[in-house]
Amino acid sequence: MLRTNLSTRPFYNTRVVRAALLALVVVAAGLTIYNAVRIVALLSSQSTLGANQAAARRESERLAAGRRRLVVACVAGHHDHRAGWDH
Repeated sequence: MLRTNLSTRPFYNTRVVRAALLALVVVAAGLTIYNAVRIVALLSSQSTLGANQAAARRESERLAAGRRRLVVACVAGHHDHRAGWDH
């Protein structure tokens, strides 16, 4: 049987400390879930951007090849035209 007066002993308010720790754990868990969702969204966006980049490179190469063909055709036509005047 306890014979000391417990009301005079220095007890800490453990309920407030535990509530604060629980709140901290809930905030940390929420931030972790938010970061996980953002990572998944960013990875999805990155794969989409990678596909768009590949398509843009192919289009750029196609347009550059067409430009080269036009330059060659224009230069050849220019030489043919000048050759016609020389005759």
